[in-house]
Amino acid sequence: MVKYLVENCGADVNKENKDGKTALYIAAKYGKQDMVKYLVENCGADVNKENKDGVLPLFHALVSGKQEMVKYLVENCGADVNKENNEVGNEALYYAMRHGKLNAVKYLVENCGLDVNKENENGETALFIPVRYGNQNIVKYLVENGGADVNKGDKNGQTVLFHAARIGNEDLVKCLVKNCGADVNKEMNDGDTALLVAVRSGRKNIVKYLVENCGADVNKEKNDGATALLTGAGSGRKNIVKYLVENCGADVNKEKKDGETALLAAVKSGKQDMVKYLVENCGVDVNEENENGQTALSNAVRYGDQNMVKYLLQNCGADVNKENENGETALFNAVRYGDQNMFKYLVENCGADVNKEDKNGKTALSIVSGCGEQDMVKYLV
Repeated sequence: MVKYLVENCGADVNKENKDGKTALYIAAKYGKQDMVKYLVENCGADVNKENKDGVLPLFHALVSGKQEMVKYLVENCGADVNKENNEVGNEALYYAMRHGKLNAVKYLVENCGLDVNKENENGETALFIPVRYGNQNIVKYLVENGGADVNKGDKNGQTVLFHAARIGNEDLVKCLVKNCGADVNKEMNDGDTALLVAVRSGRKNIVKYLVENCGADVNKEKNDGATALLTGAGSGRKNIVKYLVENCGADVNKEKKDGETALLAAVKSGKQDMVKYLVENCGVDVNEENENGQTALSNAVRYGDQNMVKYLLQNCGADVNKENENGETALFNAVRYGDQNMFKYLVENCGADVNKEDKNGKTALSIVSGCGEQDMVKYLV
């Protein structure tokens, strides 16, 4: 039928349908090797004509798994194996890897000389693709036979191990570490590690593997001073925090460079169950100040989290009138941030002292007056 339409009816083999697909494109997509050969050799079909999405017939030949058709298009027809875009890098390699076509990947690397360490616009190499799609066979091939650098980071310094840890693929993490030599303590530009990524993503199985089998350091700090425990507390990963404290000896009172502790991180993210665990099971002092004079209560007031304030006062023994080094109480934060509802709650329900003076002799009223909060001034007066 195709032959009749072309040779007797003048059908244009390079004409596109509404999706920008030509006859060759469709033949390649469905693995019709004889049809591909006929369209190219007898009808002058353009092997490098793209559809509206920029996809070449070659890419679908790669996905179809028809190795002879791939070789034919490349070696006999001049199909462009070097076509790239900024997002994915080499497109032929991308399609083959995304769809798990190991033989196609081997052909492109070994016969077409494609560089597996070439970066896309994000600094990612070809290795990131099979990791993202969980294809271990292609990962192992690229590292063991293709010369892929398993520890090469993207523009943020993130390696493929970070991606595997984030998605929680334990088999892939093991493959990267055991078979490919991935460095478990490799840092991103901000000091993040695969362990911190696994903690943040709630992947306890990966956390345990990295700590117990790979020697990942649970007390290693990011550039901002965050440890695995601080990261877990701020992310609400109670089961991981519990593991780090009870099995790994993580320091619950460790502070980041900005003074944030695990308790303050839990308060900031509104995680009451995390606060409860840290106070009741880890002996964290709810009234302890960090180096900036902040307590759990003063921070909860600062963030306007009335539920957390109530919980800290009623369940954790937080002192509503505790002073920092400047003589300020939590009430001063409510004033400073103009939170009238919080202010009223602290005064009417929690016994906050409105006449309390800081070390400069200022009271809540004097600060409110200076800030121009007229409604709060009226309430105080």
